[in-house]
Parts: sequence; structure tokens; C-alpha cells
Amino acid sequence: MGHAVGDLLLQQVTTRIQQKIRKGDFSARHGGDEFVVILSDCESIKISKKISQNIINSLKLPFFVGVHTIHIGASIGLSYFPLDSLEPEELLKYSDIAMYFAKQSGRNNVQLYSRHLSDAVKYNQKVDNLLRQAIGKNELHLVYQPLFLKNKVIGIEALLRWTNEELGIVPPDIFIPIAEESLLISEITEWVLQQSIGTIKKLRNLNPDLYVAVNISVKDCLTPKKLQSNILTLLNEYELPGDSLEIELTESVFIEELGPIETLFNNLKSEGVRFAIDDFGTGYSSLTYLLSLPFNTIKIDQSFIRQSDKVKLGVIKGIIDIAKSLSMQCIAEGVETAEQKYHLEKLGCKRFQGYYFSYPLVIEELIVFLKKSINSN
Repeated sequence: MGHAVGDLLLQQVTTRIQQKIRKGDFSARHGGDEFVVILSDCESIKISKKISQNIINSLKLPFFVGVHTIHIGASIGLSYFPLDSLEPEELLKYSDIAMYFAKQSGRNNVQLYSRHLSDAVKYNQKVDNLLRQAIGKNELHLVYQPLFLKNKVIGIEALLRWTNEELGIVPPDIFIPIAEESLLISEITEWVLQQSIGTIKKLRNLNPDLYVAVNISVKDCLTPKKLQSNILTLLNEYELPGDSLEIELTESVFIEELGPIETLFNNLKSEGVRFAIDDFGTGYSSLTYLLSLPFNTIKIDQSFIRQSDKVKLGVIKGIIDIAKSLSMQCIAEGVETAEQKYHLEKLGCKRFQGYYFSYPLVIEELIVFLKKSINSN
């Protein structure tokens, strides 16, 4: 909206912050979109948290700047004098660390600084440093979990794994967010796509209709031309049709600017590439959002599958009906028991993924599994 609108917005933010702090407290813009508040003579953590929450609630309300209605939010980190430090610079650093974790916790919340947060930052920095060397050292590898239509394998999902000599096995939910923060994710995605498409080329000798599903970070979609070029180049290099690949994204894609992403989807879909929305029902679930991008598949999050109470079964039935009405496929993730499969089939679900059918397999195990599956059918 331009610098002028941004400056006016910052002025209004300043006013709202000042309205929520007490006489004798101090507030200042620290730089960019960061503000510092000093609460003097603050007798308790409870008071500081209440003031912080009041600021957050105030900033959630819409801002009116000229013809624009703007919605923003705030994440707040708290540090204490003299409990955390006697030095102003350290107090600022510690509150900044706490704010970082407030953002990681879903934004629009307050996080208190503690020593373990500093330890977590140091660990994340170590992960970041070692991750930068992981591809060159061949520390990353893929495992593949089969996707089923009833009892027949129709595809595989590529799942990224990392084992480091110093850190041991590092879970994806630890290193992927760090890769996204440090912009390493683009390099990792390129590697995953190349490995996955190379694998499906081999497996199509066993089953010419198999496809591979690859998880793509929302950050990758922010450079859509690069991602599109990379995918089409790899498909051409391995002489594969577009329908050998399905791209999976989480619902967080809907918080980004959708114009360029919609163009990316349409361009790749015209080449036959398919798209799935992963972990559906846990994020920004909205029919409006669902209609805004041309998805082929909805993946029901495993949190709905694990407990078969009436409410969750009702939600699953609703998702299946939505998928049918939009001419989309529906896959249930995390199916672990025959009972879960039975309930899902009664609700009309025909596609499954989970330990009940197969654990994630390395390529050698997967080839054996597919051969047995073909022979049994």
C-alpha cells in the first residue's frame, strides 16, 4: 500500500500502545515494525501479562487508514529487571528472543523469557549451521509411505529424514521450520523433488500409474516461477507426465498473496500435476479458501482419525462430502487400525494412508512391498 500508508499505520499503532500502558510507563518504536515498552514499578508478572494482552487485543481491532481497512496483530516477548539481567542491552535481547517464540507459538500471544529459551535459540542455531552442510554430506534421505485406494497402492508420499553425526536423528518438525526461517528450504525442496521424481521413474516400471506426493513449503510458493521451472525441468529430464507428481501444501498457503500462487497452480495443473491440501481441518479451513485454488485432493488430518467419537466422525463425514461436492479426492491420514478403516469406509472414504497399511519405507523395502502388492492383486 506504499510507505505513506505504512507510516500512518505505525502512528496509529503508537497511539493504541500508549493508550494501553500506564502513566509513567514508556513506549517507543524500536525499528521496522517493532516497539519497545518499559513498564516501570511493575509489581508482578501478572500485571505485565495483563498489559501485554491489552495491547494485543487493541491491535487486533481494524485500522482505518484513508480508504484502507487494515488488520494486523502483535506478538510480545517479556523480560524482567533485575530477574533476567541488570543490563539494558541484554534485557532487549531476551525480550526479543521471547518475542520470537511468541511468533512460533502462533502469533498474537505473550511469551515470558526464560533461560531455556536461550538454550533453544542456541540449539536452533546449531541445527541451522549443520543443516547447511547436510545435503553435501549426504545426511538427508527420503522414506516413502504408500497411498492406497481401498487395498491397492496408487501412489507414495515422500517423507524427508535427517540424521546428523552430532545431533542424531532430527525430526522434520524441528528442522523444517528452521530451514524456512533461514531460507534453506528452497535448496532442500529442489533436492527432495529431484530424488522423488527420480524414484517414481524407477517405480513406474512396476506400476505405470503410480504417482509421488511431495510436500512443498509455503515459502517455496513465494518464488513461484522458480518452483514451476524446477518441477517442469525435472519432469522433462526424467521423461515423466505431470500426473506422476502431486504437490502437497498445508492450509497456511491461504495466508499468503494468492494471485501468484494461483497462477503457479494453474500452470502446473495444465501440465497434469496434481495438488493436495494436507492436514485439512487443522488450520485456515474455509470453503472460500478451498475454492480459490484448484486442489485435486483433500487429506484429512490424522487428529480426526485417532478418536472415533461422534463429533470427529461428523467432521470427517463433512470433509468427505465437501470433497465429493467439489469433485476432489479424499485421503484419510494416519489410519492405524482395522476399526478406523471400517468407520472411514462407512463414511464413504476410499483412500487411505497410515501404519495399518504400511510404515514409511526406504526405496529397497518399497520395491519389495510393491512387488508383493502386485502379486497379491
